[in-house]
Amino acid sequence: MILYNKQLTITDTVLTKAQVPKLFWSVQPKTVTDKGTREMMISLLKKMPTWLETGSGIIIRGNFMAGKTAFACMLLRQALSYSASGLFTYGCDVIRRGNKAVYGDRTLNDIARRVDLLVLDDLGAEDTGSDWAANTYELLIRARYENCLTTVVTTNLTIPELKARYRGAFLSVLKRSLQTNVVLKNTQFEGVLR
Repeated sequence: MILYNKQLTITDTVLTKAQVPKLFWSVQPKTVTDKGTREMMISLLKKMPTWLETGSGIIIRGNFMAGKTAFACMLLRQALSYSASGLFTYGCDVIRRGNKAVYGDRTLNDIARRVDLLVLDDLGAEDTGSDWAANTYELLIRARYENCLTTVVTTNLTIPELKARYRGAFLSVLKRSLQTNVVLKNTQFEGVLR
């Protein structure tokens, strides 16, 4: 059992390896202008050691530009600060190039199945048939769930839209692996994001 009890300073190399978009490297809860949203984010960030130990996950929903990706990157940076491995990827990349070698002979999906914390950004933005996409996502999320690995998913879709787009086994495994549900609405960041 790995204990996530000591935070470290994160280097640019670690952020680059985890593919955290550079735009979000310096985003912190203290830059969130709404006090309630800021406190909620801080509260959830403090749970990271427990999430990493148990493999608990989070789904972050909201409209376009609500701050979902920024918060997901905060969560990933928090995990990296505990020496956890992590990866940021877009949902459409998992569908489009998930089984292609991207790191030597390792595929994106291979890496995504093994990191301690995976951010799957923009679930629902893929343009391929939803049954095939749902099966691809299901295999990834199921592997992570069964190995107690933490997953963070962002999406613009509401719960009814998720149910309409992805049916069956994927929704079941998604619900089991993502116990925390956050809805963001037009989160404003002071002096950080354009």
